[in-house]
Amino acid sequence: MMISNTRDQDLVARYGGEEFCLVLPDTDLIGGHHLPRPPPGGRPRRHHDLGVTLSAGLTSWDGIEDPLSFIERADRALYRAKASGRDRVVSIAAYSE
Repeated sequence: MMISNTRDQDLVARYGGEEFCLVLPDTDLIGGHHLPRPPPGGRPRRHHDLGVTLSAGLTSWDGIEDPLSFIERADRALYRAKASGRDRVVSIAAYSE
């Protein structure tokens, strides 16, 4: 599902049990919100029966910041999305933005 909704230059990888990481080169936070956002009204019908939800945490990386800080910020955004009701996208801007 995720690979079919990404571009050729994007990377989709499993990051944990039910967590995935998407690397979206040349994409700002606004552009990032367009890719993983669930459709209006929730999830697509064909996935509803599977019990699939999508909570996403977005951030950007300037290429200079320590990668662990970047990953921790994305993780904080993900857990904010989950805590605020699931099936939503939350972003936290990079410190340099």
